[in-house]
Amino acid sequence: MNKEAKIRDYLVKNLHLIEEGLQAIKTEFKLPNIFGSDGSIDIIAKDKFDLLVIIEIKTSNSSAKNALHQLNKYVGLIRQKLEIPYKNLRTIIISTDWHELILPFSEFVRTVDYPVDGYTLFLNSEDTPYKAD
Repeated sequence: MNKEAKIRDYLVKNLHLIEEGLQAIKTEFKLPNIFGSDGSIDIIAKDKFDLLVIIEIKTSNSSAKNALHQLNKYVGLIRQKLEIPYKNLRTIIISTDWHELILPFSEFVRTVDYPVDGYTLFLNSEDTPYKAD
């Protein structure tokens, strides 16, 4: 199992580390697309306000570079598949490294029509998450 999958599996059972009231719906939620730009959401959850929450996890600077593209694609695909309006949707990016992500993330949150939150994920020596801030 790779590092991101290990973290995902831990977080899905401990979503309170990200935000109180989150309830997991599914991990690796597949989003097929006839145009070929399919993907799978790391964690899909509901929050305490019953909003659908897409959670994308990144564990390195190089993978973080793709986070915003993936998140935007997943929002488009899930809105298309489930016909969910922006007002019923939130997104969260969790990354262990924000060096390559912080500036594009700042611009991204100002330009999209849906809420985007970002958290730094802290891991212990066994790569187990213990805090998201």
